[in-house]
Amino acid sequence: MNEAATLVRPAPWHNGGESAMREHSTLAAYLEARTVKTSTCWLWTGRTPNGGYGYARWGGKGLYPHRLAYELAYGPIPDGLVIDHLCRIRHCVNPAHLEVVTIAENVRRGVGITAQQARK
Repeated sequence: MNEAATLVRPAPWHNGGESAMREHSTLAAYLEARTVKTSTCWLWTGRTPNGGYGYARWGGKGLYPHRLAYELAYGPIPDGLVIDHLCRIRHCVNPAHLEVVTIAENVRRGVGITAQQARK
């Protein structure tokens, strides 16, 4: 781990659930408790089952921590738009590294085959 990181240790239940809700009374506290802040990225330490994107459950519903971080910092994500990780780190939740873009723009900015084809 980077020496500049500030580690906030996740609770033993790590995946959330009802016990996490009792421990963390707000979504912001829940997010912070599962985030390691380095000198650049804020890294989600909870589950990352979706190709490296963070995932959590709160109040019986699934959520993506990067979307939550954006909404806590800037407000709702407009319909039809998605979050692009400017740092290219999928489990980063630093709002300064997140930008709202169209799906097409997000694909163009990517690094995979689909992105390469979209840029042609």
